[in-house]
Amino acid sequence: MAGVPATTANDLQGSIESTALSGASGKGKTDLLAGFGNLDILRQLGLMIGLMASVAIGFAVVLWSQGSDYQPIYGNMQGYDASVIMEVLDSSGMDYRVDPS
Repeated sequence: MAGVPATTANDLQGSIESTALSGASGKGKTDLLAGFGNLDILRQLGLMIGLMASVAIGFAVVLWSQGSDYQPIYGNMQGYDASVIMEVLDSSGMDYRVDPS
């Protein structure tokens, strides 16, 4: 008995957890890559295009949601001088955008 190292319950539990975590994460990655590698080239290309499109759509949504929210001042501007209105907005320090239509 003198040659057998002493093990506590905590040492045994930590050993089991580290073995389970390292085995699960390494095997999952290789299974995923192996599964992707087993697909034909057309399906791989389709998955890559789908992933790129998803990232691009997500990026566009983030940019769109951070943009300024402009609202029309008047619905019908035909009776008003646009330069006078722009001077008033400039003097007030308000951000504005002129719609060309």
